[in-house]
Amino acid sequence: GFSFMGIESKGKRILLIFDVSASVLNKARRSDISLAKIKEETISLLQQLPINARFGLIQFTQNFKAFREELLAANDANRAAAKAWIEDEWVETGSMQASAKVKRNPRGVVGVFELAAQMLPDVIFLISDASFQWKEGGSLGDVPWEEIAKIVKGSLQGKEGCTLNFIGFEMKPEDRRKMESVV
Repeated sequence: GFSFMGIESKGKRILLIFDVSASVLNKARRSDISLAKIKEETISLLQQLPINARFGLIQFTQNFKAFREELLAANDANRAAAKAWIEDEWVETGSMQASAKVKRNPRGVVGVFELAAQMLPDVIFLISDASFQWKEGGSLGDVPWEEIAKIVKGSLQGKEGCTLNFIGFEMKPEDRRKMESVV
């Protein structure tokens, strides 16, 4: 077992997904959770993982940036590379423009979960405020909760039995209810 942000879990294929949008960063700060604290917790989790575990990291606003697009063995070299990525590549501006390192993603959190499903995690930690937008069809709008539930309950939890741990900041009551129904 291991702990992340006070949540105990078990698994050998761990994926951490961070919503680094401006709203989440601001809400986390108001909750006295600094970006530095989240980084520390992430590095601490990586150090807790046994050598036979695998891990991955993804940051997203709408677009996303993955440490790697596959889960890596929790060996010393990969932990060191992940720590360097966390220290050097972490998005602190609240936005991510598509680039060589940042994938364009009009599907928002659904696109992130699609990548997550390909990685085959058995445990996911998601930090967000549960206010998800996408540009499906060309215009910005809220991601329908039915779409989130479909990918989580189907591709993530269905065949692989993945546990989704959600760490939420200042969620709207309706978003909280919807997220609780999904996890």
